[in-house]
Amino acid sequence: MENTGRSDHLRWAFHHRSKLEGKQWISGKYQEVEGGRGILKAVNNGREPTGRLPFGKAFKVVVMEPDETTDTVDTALFFRFCAWRMGCTPYFIGPVPFFSYKVNSLIFVGNLSEQRTNTTSLPTGATREPKASTTNRTGVREKINPCTFSNGSQSITGQSLSGIDLRSLSNAIAEIESAGSGDYKAVGIHTCADGGLNCGRALGRYQFMSYNPYAVQLIAAKPGGKEFLSQVEQGHQPTEAELFKFFPPADQDRAFMADMANKIQVTQEQIDPATGQPFTGDRLIERVAQKHFGGDYSKVDGNGSDALGRLSLKDYGKTALASYRNSNSDNGTLTCSPNVNSSYISTAKNTENGR
Repeated sequence: MENTGRSDHLRWAFHHRSKLEGKQWISGKYQEVEGGRGILKAVNNGREPTGRLPFGKAFKVVVMEPDETTDTVDTALFFRFCAWRMGCTPYFIGPVPFFSYKVNSLIFVGNLSEQRTNTTSLPTGATREPKASTTNRTGVREKINPCTFSNGSQSITGQSLSGIDLRSLSNAIAEIESAGSGDYKAVGIHTCADGGLNCGRALGRYQFMSYNPYAVQLIAAKPGGKEFLSQVEQGHQPTEAELFKFFPPADQDRAFMADMANKIQVTQEQIDPATGQPFTGDRLIERVAQKHFGGDYSKVDGNGSDALGRLSLKDYGKTALASYRNSNSDNGTLTCSPNVNSSYISTAKNTENGR
């Protein structure tokens, strides 16, 4: 908070200011820096957007477009690719829409360091674009907040989105993920993804990976949540009491609905390689289900599977679609408690839910 800790006496003012006061977070849409290492450093000309790594090194959080007319700022995630003995690419894969913040909102920025770097930022040449009613200034649809279940312009609680009933979709996914294995109490095996960068367990009815940012935001906001996530990352198997304390059914529903809403909004603007047209109808449902199973960057209709090897990506999508058609929606609404505090330290390293 600006001016936090200021003293009425000027001689004490400097000592009582927050370390964040006077700092700036430069937009990665308009400025880029040198990134990457090893042979892969040359990818994307060795450049990546300015940003921070508050959740670890697997993805970079980037400020995109501040809007003084609405007092908001949009953020996005950028990813990289690493290979053994070849290094890592710059963080150039993106943008994946993240959260939008209003003035005086708490924003997690990670560990602060007084050490300065010599990296020089260069302009990207990007220009401001007119703001559409359904998208933010980056041209990317605004990300649904898992607590308010809105994207700043509309609330979708209790509604369908792009013709997809979110409750029916949630039932269809749960039928695959946790039916007969505990539903909201289900806990998956400990596994690591992304070359060992992301480790954890699938939690609850929808088997959200414990490092999924939606789950992390709600879990880490609770007292002891950070420690719980760290333990799960290291292999701890939560008890039913622990799971319901840190990730209760209401939060599981909330995180899943927000994640699905975002996947629908992004996927419907992508091209289906099977048709050459944007994903719509049944194909949209199949692809969104595939992303839940394998991650946002999983291959469309791929043959890959999870650690259990039960279904391929393609089969998962088709199974989810069949269950969706047979699912009855209760059209319930979501409430928001407890309050979510964005100022936390987290072990999350990826937006991928892939297992």
